[in-house]
Parts: sequence; C-alpha cells; structure tokens
Amino acid sequence: MSVLTELQFLVHRGQIGICFVEQNENTEYMIVIPTYGSIVGGWFGAWPMPLDWERPWQEWPICVCYGAIGGYIIGQILSLSLMFLFRKHKNLKIERQQ
Repeated sequence: MSVLTELQFLVHRGQIGICFVEQNENTEYMIVIPTYGSIVGGWFGAWPMPLDWERPWQEWPICVCYGAIGGYIIGQILSLSLMFLFRKHKNLKIERQQ
C-alpha cells in the first residue's frame, strides 16, 4: 500500500506525506486523488473480511490489496477526467526567435 501512496510523493516532491502537497498543478492532482482513492479502497476492501474467512478471496491481505488497487485505478480515472474537465493548466507564451 505504501507503493500506491507514499512513493509518488517521494519521487515528485522529494518529501513524503499528503499534507505537504498543494493542489495547484495537474501533476499534483495526478498524485493526490489516486492516493486518497487507494486509502479509501483499502478500507472498502477490508469490509468483506469479517463475513467469512473460509473463502479464498477473503483471506487477510487479498481483499485489502484488491481494494487499494481498485481505489487507485478509480482515483487515476477521476483525476484524469477532472484535469480534462477543469483544465487547470496555464497557457504559456512561447517566445519565438526572429
């Protein structure tokens, strides 16, 4: 789960943690929303565990891992659609040499 949540912050910003990120760039949207999705997905994946332990898909790490991966994928799709919907990028002028 730490690969889905903390590794992205470390690679992009050089620091670990959601609290250090300001959501003002598209790349930060691509990091923050999937991270929240994987955390929430991990919690949703833990819900079916107490129902019945005798099923092979309800063993300890399987449900949580599937939930975290599913939440991460949903977060990626959501962040990509939000980027295209709201277009939070700046139009920069390119200086041309004459």
